[in-house]
Amino acid sequence: MKKPSLPPPWRRLAKKFIVQDEHRAAFLSAWQRPDVRQFVDRANAECFNWDDCRHRAASLHVEPELLWFCIKESRSRERQATPFLDQKGKAFTFHLPASAQRVLHWLDLQIGGKLPSAKPLQETDLARWIVHSMQEEAVTSSLIEGAVVTRVEAQQMLRHQRPPRDPHEQMVLNNYRTIRWLKERRQEPLTLDRLREIQGRLTEKTLDRPDAAGRFRRPGENITVYDEEEQEAAYTPPPAQELPGRLETLCLFANAAEDALTADAFIHPVIRAILLHFALAYEHPFYDGNGRCARALFYWSMLRQGYDLAEYLSISSIIKQKQRQYYRAFLDVEQDENDLTYFIHFHLKVIEDSVRQFYRYIIEEQRQEQQLNLPRALLLQLNPRQQAVVMRAGREPAARFTYESHAEEFDTVLATARKDLLELEAMGLLASNRKGRRFVFLPAADWEDKLRRWQ
Repeated sequence: MKKPSLPPPWRRLAKKFIVQDEHRAAFLSAWQRPDVRQFVDRANAECFNWDDCRHRAASLHVEPELLWFCIKESRSRERQATPFLDQKGKAFTFHLPASAQRVLHWLDLQIGGKLPSAKPLQETDLARWIVHSMQEEAVTSSLIEGAVVTRVEAQQMLRHQRPPRDPHEQMVLNNYRTIRWLKERRQEPLTLDRLREIQGRLTEKTLDRPDAAGRFRRPGENITVYDEEEQEAAYTPPPAQELPGRLETLCLFANAAEDALTADAFIHPVIRAILLHFALAYEHPFYDGNGRCARALFYWSMLRQGYDLAEYLSISSIIKQKQRQYYRAFLDVEQDENDLTYFIHFHLKVIEDSVRQFYRYIIEEQRQEQQLNLPRALLLQLNPRQQAVVMRAGREPAARFTYESHAEEFDTVLATARKDLLELEAMGLLASNRKGRRFVFLPAADWEDKLRRWQ
């Protein structure tokens, strides 16, 4: 991807439009114009970069550098520093325009409480939806990193606990297992050892250099992120010898408790998780698996800070749709003097879209359940897990169930899964076939006739 143009240095513009009388007068005149102020507000709300602004300056009859200075001046007023430094020792900073504040408030309401629903939610619904989201995140996170696998095949592998057939499926399985593992360790502090463990789990049996799993880059392994589209080096991470100190800073930031911070230092929990995502990607501490680690760290941080419903979201499925914007956000930060607002702006839209995507999934699931209109007498004979199986059988005549897939989908033990499916077979709603050592259950051939008996 072509890098955005390098904007004029802030210090030069400040000297020009504040120190020099004739240019200062032009700045004050422009700043008082309603159309310029309106454009500045829009530029901040939509996070315009230098290219966006200089191409629009002519329509306002304003010199591009003057318009950019107006925008940068407005952004500097509420700028907040982070503990993260670039390779020259300059801090990364950010500011939160009103548009970002609105999204954060909406996210607090949507994923800081209970799921909205048209009917009371049962624990089995929640378990099923969590597994669905984890599977979706595992698959799309792997696709972003180059895995060649179909979504259907990957989800069937996870659902039926089939061994992966190649490194691409192994990557999906690693992602899925690591997400579940991190969820169980949300309250444990982040350490250098834990970072290595996360990467080791994510990259197990998938690297062309197996010895690079579970360790940081070593001196002499200073890598370059290559832009295949532009056929050039896009980014060179910090040298390997600097990583221990830089990653200690990352861990301290990740583990900081809100009540230990002063009001001036407070960072919204969602912003904190986003900053961790960026910081891990910037440090690029591993030979491979950095993107997957960065996204996993985002989930860990959200769950650690009390956003329990984050486990229902798949940010990778949205990032996969917007990969160019994803990489562009990193480039904008680099080009515009370490302004992390570009990455925050992009990531907030990703989270918002993932929340809306999941709610659409819930609504569609409930709509399909209502359309089936299963006999009440039958539902009373079934536990919630069995009800979900019968509903899926009604929607998908080609559906297949195994003890393993049922246990995985509802986060239960194999003995319970076996009892559920055998009881449905005894009622005539499922039929079983033996495939090797595994029993596979499918909707009975006369499934609809069996339902009529319960009318």
